[in-house]
Amino acid sequence: MNNLTDLSRHIPTPEAALTVAYTPIRLPMEGRQPLELGLSAPAVGSNLPIVLLSHGFGRPTISPRRMAMRRWRSSGRSVVSR
Repeated sequence: MNNLTDLSRHIPTPEAALTVAYTPIRLPMEGRQPLELGLSAPAVGSNLPIVLLSHGFGRPTISPRRMAMRRWRSSGRSVVSR
């Protein structure tokens, strides 16, 4: 894991909560394949902070990235990823 991942463990966050996910969300793009996104967020709440994660081509298969996404979601943040 990188230093930022280690440091992020010390950021205070609320208790873990139930999350929901919507995937794939396909946005049409003229002259290109649709842009596929995933949205995950806490199951309840309002005025949630949003994290935009662009990890390049393909699926987010690298463990630290997946762990960070899980931590963000469960701590009350909405995550939009590509």
